[in-house]
Amino acid sequence: VVDIEKLLKEAEKGISSDNFWKEKITKEAQPFWDACIKHVQEGKSIKPWRVHKILEREYNVSVSDNAIRRYFERLLK
Repeated sequence: VVDIEKLLKEAEKGISSDNFWKEKITKEAQPFWDACIKHVQEGKSIKPWRVHKILEREYNVSVSDNAIRRYFERLLK
């Protein structure tokens, strides 16, 4: 079922790119995503492009590697 009110709100105000793509992370993909965040916060190297490909291949989640890269960079600030 399409949420018309949500679509109208988006049409009126736009959407935050962070919130938009984070909503795409499914329940099944959440443990992997949480592990990626922890990995980055610990200062360990992680390749956003690989995270993008894994999310797409294993969980059918489509998030650009650039969005992932920007998110990881903000985590380190």
